[in-house]
Amino acid sequence: MDAEPAIGTTPSHRIRPPVRNSAALIVLLASAALGAEAGAVLGPVVVMIRDEFRLSPGQAGLVIAMHGLLIAACAPVAGTLVDRIGTKRLLAAALVAYGVFGGLGALSGNYPLLLLIRALFGVAVGVMTVAYTVGMLTLRHSRDRATVMGYQSGIGNVGQVLWPLLAGIVGGLDIGWRGPFLLYLIALPLAAAAVWLVPDTRRDSSEFSGRPADAVRMRSVIREAPVLLWLYALIFVVAVLLYALVAFLPQRLSQLGVSDPLAVAGFLAAATGPAAVVGMVYGRLQARLRPRTILVLALALPAAGFALLSLAAGPLLLLFGSALIGVGIGLVMPAVPTLASEAVTAAALGRATSWIYALFPLGNFAAPLLLGPLASGPFGFRAVFGVSAAISLLSALGYFAGLRRVRFGAKNPSGQESEN
Repeated sequence: MDAEPAIGTTPSHRIRPPVRNSAALIVLLASAALGAEAGAVLGPVVVMIRDEFRLSPGQAGLVIAMHGLLIAACAPVAGTLVDRIGTKRLLAAALVAYGVFGGLGALSGNYPLLLLIRALFGVAVGVMTVAYTVGMLTLRHSRDRATVMGYQSGIGNVGQVLWPLLAGIVGGLDIGWRGPFLLYLIALPLAAAAVWLVPDTRRDSSEFSGRPADAVRMRSVIREAPVLLWLYALIFVVAVLLYALVAFLPQRLSQLGVSDPLAVAGFLAAATGPAAVVGMVYGRLQARLRPRTILVLALALPAAGFALLSLAAGPLLLLFGSALIGVGIGLVMPAVPTLASEAVTAAALGRATSWIYALFPLGNFAAPLLLGPLASGPFGFRAVFGVSAAISLLSALGYFAGLRRVRFGAKNPSGQESEN
């Protein structure tokens, strides 16, 4: 499939030159750290919540999963709002809502109220995620933009390790399971910093054959930049694969006699650690590798990793396989928003990136439906990992063949033609 030129390839319709605003970037990256916090802090106390409200395991899991479903539902709407009214106001409002609804969880007296609060919290997270992503993409261009997206990915992966540790410490205090909810309150001073330091991203230009940007539908954005479909499919597949690792690796480890929580966390850190490192150096990688190469590697490495998980008879191969999967994920998470931003104009940036954050939790949600039944079959978790390897390998081959004629962005900010 040939990618058509990006919308409005004249310089006036591209994203404006980068604003060298380090303070704003720090606020945006701190907001990204809160995005990683959203679900991670409740993991250590989910059993305490289950016992407090006398819940089933599924009901307790929904306390963590609820915000992800709301992110998927509201992210596209958030993308449209960011394109219409800019980053500053939405980010500040979302941070306030994040702190308020996140902290209110500590005051919940019953299960339905807790779910309602988590749903409202999910709306805040969805708006916040789109807003800080668009803010970072607007502050930086070209290699700098790839570098910043790498930092965002790296911070997210580090947060997946550090936030649960901090929540576990707070959860051990006298206030018990309510303590980790108070960690969300850190968003409130960050909201004030966003008001003062983050520049607005509103655009006054009209695009798409003279129509106002507000009137353009998402299907028009995709029609002008069909490469987005490749990127959206990739993020969905990777979300499924990530769930396969996080949900089923601990259970496979238990079969092999590894059940200590700290040891299990170490195996998961074998994936998040490499992913964080790759994110931090992603800007250099994109400067040296073609987009097609990055995306194919991002799928081929997890294919090898899941193959090792399927064949492993001992913990060592599981550790190495997890690391390979982590490297692939570390490539995907900064690559997709960066390449999406290079395919569209400034006025469509919110909509183009919002679907990334809508499809990721949907992929997580779909994973147990697709892979869960395999775990109960004759081959158990080996089948789960084997099918995950097959999905990843077939996807890598599909991207290798399908992206041969796709251009990632009709023109880069310097006016040079992008290569495949």
